[in-house]
Amino acid sequence: VGNFAGAAQGIATTGLRAVIGDLSLDEALTQRDRINQVMSAERSRRALVTEADGKKQAAITIAEGEKQSAILKAEGDRQAAILRAEGFSLALDRIFSSAKTVDTNTMSLQYLEALKALGAGPATKFVFPMEFTKLLEPFMGGVRGIPPERTP
Repeated sequence: VGNFAGAAQGIATTGLRAVIGDLSLDEALTQRDRINQVMSAERSRRALVTEADGKKQAAITIAEGEKQSAILKAEGDRQAAILRAEGFSLALDRIFSSAKTVDTNTMSLQYLEALKALGAGPATKFVFPMEFTKLLEPFMGGVRGIPPERTP
């Protein structure tokens, strides 16, 4: 309704005409209470309609807010996952770069450190890959008196 005051006055006038139109002037003057009840009922009806419209708008606004909140949360979660993946990729790139610079002696020392840690554990049986003996060749040559570069 563009002009609420005018519309309310029109409804009130129509209601009054409907009630008073059937009455004589004397009856209209003596039955004020009945007319007031009709007007009160009309006001109550309008109040209920207005309240219902307000509740409807509030529910719509709340739903739209929750929808927007869910969208923003999903976008945030997506962006966080992307950043975690990028960080993990960067870490792997750095590890790979460092691993390329490691020589055979360094790897052999790392294997010996791993063996020391295994020996300190409670296990009584160990399984070694066949390639493990090749990693020990530089050390075995040193034990035999042959410099590591000349190990067969």
